[in-house]
Amino acid sequence: KKLRFVVFHEPHYIDELAQSAAFDYILYGHTHARDLRKIGNTIILNSGEAGGWLNNKKTVAIIDTVEQKVEFIDL
Repeated sequence: KKLRFVVFHEPHYIDELAQSAAFDYILYGHTHARDLRKIGNTIILNSGEAGGWLNNKKTVAIIDTVEQKVEFIDL
């Protein structure tokens, strides 16, 4: 199965995009806050902030698309 991703900065229209079922993953930024949730079959992910500028926590995320799991990693 081909996976469908949408990646953008601003967190606008996340719920609407997820409810459309047009994407398997929605990846976004802007808030600098980790977010992992699911609407329908769509996984929504914000890995946080790799630089630690706002909350002093440096994080990234790794997606296992086979198992549909996400792992946050502290840097």
